[in-house]
Amino acid sequence: MGFILLINLVICIVKSTNGEPTYRTSYITESTGSECQTLQLDEPWTSPTVFSCYLACKQKFPGTCQSVTYNPDTLSCTPGSTAFGPIETLPSTIPDANSTDAIYFLNQPVPACNASLGFAVYDVCGTSACLHLSAVSLNYADAVQACADMGATLFVADSDARFSLFWEVSLNVLNQDTWLGLTDIAKEGQFVWDNGNLLSTWQGTYLWAPGVWGDGEDCAEAKHAGWPGIFGLNDVECWKSKYFICEPIGA
Repeated sequence: MGFILLINLVICIVKSTNGEPTYRTSYITESTGSECQTLQLDEPWTSPTVFSCYLACKQKFPGTCQSVTYNPDTLSCTPGSTAFGPIETLPSTIPDANSTDAIYFLNQPVPACNASLGFAVYDVCGTSACLHLSAVSLNYADAVQACADMGATLFVADSDARFSLFWEVSLNVLNQDTWLGLTDIAKEGQFVWDNGNLLSTWQGTYLWAPGVWGDGEDCAEAKHAGWPGIFGLNDVECWKSKYFICEPIGA
């Protein structure tokens, strides 16, 4: 098993690019801390090569090791979880944007995607999703229904990797204030993803002053207009019109 993985690593380590997302044939991608990061799983150790570094990571953390950072000069190897695009203030992320360490991450499975309804695969740091980006703005309820009519739901960004994927697509592809599947309609101040998962503690730090302007702000958006360079979510009235991102049910 280790020999097969090693052969795959030798053949399939590739440089990441800024091109259009495509279906991957590689297993492992090399990038930098300015493009991709991960959560550190343990203290670094010394490995003679990136291949031995990755193999040791998989052996020590078989269920959670999805990436490593490696410095060929110092031979420092640090194990990491699933890779994601840089997320401001998230603790224990590696490598630093200015680090000389490279990050090597496992490409996650690419979902099946039906382009006939305007869906396409988007990828950030090895995490992919089949998404439909709206061409119009709707209120929250109508956005939910528009997704449902396509057999989809509003995008749920309930992990580090999915949150960074959503932010990248919302800001740099759609470039509009964007609904996501997150509300505190059931209980004021307790934001819940549409799949039933609670908003995590660290994601809650990106929600700007929830409810401060009144109890009617029950739906969450990624706010871009008028907030240049600000990384955060905003709770607003659900009747307002926003663009939105849909993901097929079961994707």
